[in-house]
Formats: sequence, C-alpha cells, structure tokens
Amino acid sequence: HLRAAAPSPREGTVTVLRATPEVRAALDAWGPVGGLDLMRAIKRQLDPGRNLAPGRFVGGI
Repeated sequence: HLRAAAPSPREGTVTVLRATPEVRAALDAWGPVGGLDLMRAIKRQLDPGRNLAPGRFVGGI
C-alpha cells in the first residue's frame, strides 16, 4: 500500500528493512528496480556458482 502512494520512483520509494517471514514471502522487499537484467548478467559472470550472498539482493540475485 505504501509503494502505491508514491506516483513514481522520483517522487518517493519504499524499501522494507524488517518484516515477519509471512510478509517477506508475500512481497519483494526491494520493489521495482531498473537494470535488473544487467545486474543478473553481472552476477552470473562474477559468481556463477551463486556462492556470494545467494538470493539476498534485489530480484533474488
């Protein structure tokens, strides 16, 4: 609901810092992020085994 209150990322964003496991499972804590495909490609190149903080960054990177 809070993210919907900001008309665009330039006018405000919401990032979830802490949440119960139920809330975490129901939403993407980072929200919409530009350049996600590029970030995933870089992650694949630099960490092909997904050993470095797997799934902890935006988009499950």
